[in-house]
Formats: sequence, structure tokens, C-alpha cells
Amino acid sequence: MIKIVAIALLLSFLILCVKGFNNEYAVLTGLAASVILVLLSSEYFSGVLTFLNDLIERSGVERSIVNVVFKVTGIGYLIEFSAGIVEDAGLKGLSDKLVLVGKIVIVFTALPVFYAVFTAFSEIFA
Repeated sequence: MIKIVAIALLLSFLILCVKGFNNEYAVLTGLAASVILVLLSSEYFSGVLTFLNDLIERSGVERSIVNVVFKVTGIGYLIEFSAGIVEDAGLKGLSDKLVLVGKIVIVFTALPVFYAVFTAFSEIFA
């Protein structure tokens, strides 16, 4: 984790240096830095996914419901990451629209979960 923080600080310094010369290249440098940081943090994903898979198997929750939850979480992170890059490029309005579209996609992706919860409540109270 310390390695990632050190690299993030170095990349931030690099972006600031590039920004002094050319703002367009600073945006591209920021995009590259973001990708580098995500790739460096990917080594932590395997342990988390293993833990979550074990938890899912023990809980007895339907795999399709868990897949939807993972998709919604992934969409949320992807939209947040993308909106941050777009906003860093100076396009705040477009960034806000991207977040709105992401929320709409999340709602439609989560519809099977809403249906399952509604069905479960209907069976309990019927």
C-alpha cells in the first residue's frame, strides 16, 4: 500500500510539472496515472474476490442476485472513475451527465434484485 501511495505522489508531481508546460498533455498524463494506479491496486482484488466467493457460498444467496450486485458495484466504480477523469479535463457538465447516466444504468441493472426483494416480501406477507 505504501508503494501505491508513493507512486501516486510521484505521478501527481509529474502531472503538475507537465501542466506547467501544456494543459492538454497534463490531462493525458492524469489519465495514464489513473490507469497505472488502478493496475497497481489490482493485486488486492483477488483476495477480496476469494473472500466474497466463500461468503456467498456459505450464505446460500442466489448467485444471480450476487452477480447483479457485483455488476452494480462495478458500474458505480467505473462511472466514478470516468467522471473524475472527465472533470479533470475541465468538462464538469459532461461529468455530471455521465454520473446521471450511470445512475440510470444502475437502476435498470438492479431491477432483478428489486423484483426478488418484492417477491420475497410478497411471500412473507401473503
